[in-house]
Amino acid sequence: MKIRCMTEYQKESKLWVAMSLEFGLAAQAYTEQEAKQNLIAQITDYVEEANGIDIEHRDYLLNRKASWSFFVLYYWLAFKNVWKKENSSFLYQSTDAHA
Repeated sequence: MKIRCMTEYQKESKLWVAMSLEFGLAAQAYTEQEAKQNLIAQITDYVEEANGIDIEHRDYLLNRKASWSFFVLYYWLAFKNVWKKENSSFLYQSTDAHA
């Protein structure tokens, strides 16, 4: 499974926000690396809970996507990063739960 994620620096709050499109999860921290680590922990717990404790709702939980606005933001940032060589946000993908 591919897990599409992105991090973005929020100037107003001075925090990094890491978001996952596949699960609609987000985490924040004062550093980009810490935000990513928080998101990885959150995704790991989420998947473990869906596969263990909440097995009855597993299909729903593992197929719950972020809202369309996050997808628009993700692809807009990807477009900017590729075509305009801007690196204000970091986009990444993973093939496992360790985004």
